[in-house]
Amino acid sequence: MELLAAIALLQATNKTAIAEGLLAHKAELTTSGFARLTALGNEAFPPVLSAFQRESARIDSHGVPGQWFPDGPELRTYTALLSALKQVSSRKRGRELLAALKHAPQQYFIRDDLIKLVQHFSAQKEVVPYFLACLRHPHPGADVLIYNLADSSDPRAINFMLKRLGDPSADRETRELAYSNLARTGGEKLAKTVYRARLKAKSSLRPPKTDAEQVVAAAFEARFHFVKNNTAGIFVVPSEVSPFALAGWNGPLTWQSGLARTGVEISLVPRSASSSKWEEKFISWDAARTGATVNVETISGSRLIGIEYTLKKFAFGWVVVRAFHNATS
Repeated sequence: MELLAAIALLQATNKTAIAEGLLAHKAELTTSGFARLTALGNEAFPPVLSAFQRESARIDSHGVPGQWFPDGPELRTYTALLSALKQVSSRKRGRELLAALKHAPQQYFIRDDLIKLVQHFSAQKEVVPYFLACLRHPHPGADVLIYNLADSSDPRAINFMLKRLGDPSADRETRELAYSNLARTGGEKLAKTVYRARLKAKSSLRPPKTDAEQVVAAAFEARFHFVKNNTAGIFVVPSEVSPFALAGWNGPLTWQSGLARTGVEISLVPRSASSSKWEEKFISWDAARTGATVNVETISGSRLIGIEYTLKKFAFGWVVVRAFHNATS
C-alpha cells in the first residue's frame, strides 16, 4: 500500500516537473506542446496557474492598449495559458482558484476570466461570501459578480437578489436578473413571490386562457416589467391568434398580423418553422408541458433586442425562471 502511494506521488511529481519544463519556453505553447501540457491533467495545475499569474501580472504592469485583441500577438500567451488552466482545473482546485482571484490584477478581463473559473470549480459556500464582500464597494466588474449571484442557489445569494428585487433604487439590470432567476434558484416559495409581483394588465381585452397564451403573457410581462416606456408599441402576431390582455407595456399597444416597421415592434421568434399551429411554432415545450421556452424580440428604430425566456408552470401559474439575451444590435 505504501509502495503504491510512493509510486503515485512520484508519478505526480514527474508530471508536474514535465509541465514546468514545457512552460519554461513559450514556444512550447504550440498546438502539440499545448496538447502535451493539458494531457498531464491535474498535476499540471500548479505550474499552469503560476504561469498564468505571471503573465497576468506582466500584462497588468504594462496596461492594455485599446488595439490589443484576445487573438492578437500581445495576448496570445495569456489566451493559451487561460485555455490550459481551464482544462487542468478541477473541483479540488477550487480554493486555489479563489485565492488567485483574490490576488488578481485589476484588469477587468483577467478578473472576469478568473471569476468564471471560480464560479465553475469552487464551492458556492466559499464563492458567494467573497462575491458579496466585493459588492459592498461599487467597482467596474460588479456586473459579472451579480450575474453569478443571480445564477446561484446559495441562500445568501438568493437573499441578496431578493432584496435587490424589492429595492426601487437598485439598478434595473440587477432587478431584472432577480426577477428572471429567483423562481428557479429559490424554489416554489420565491416563484410565488415573483408571480405576485407581476404587473396587472391595463386592457379591456380578455385574459389569456390556454397554456400557450399564458406563457406568452408571462414572458411579455417579464420583458417589460422594469421598462419605463410610454410610446406606442405594435405586437406582431400570427393572424390566427386572437388578442388577449398583456401587462408590462406602458404605452398603447396594437396587435397586428404581419411585419410593421412603424414604431416599436414586438414579436415572437419562430422556434419551429415546420409547425402549423402557432403555439408549436413559437413555443418549445418539455415532455410534460410544464416547461416552456419562448423568444421575445423588440425592434425600436435600428436597435434590436432578443431575449429567450424559460418558464415553468406552478400550481398558481406560469413564471419565468431564466432569461437569456440572444440578440442585441
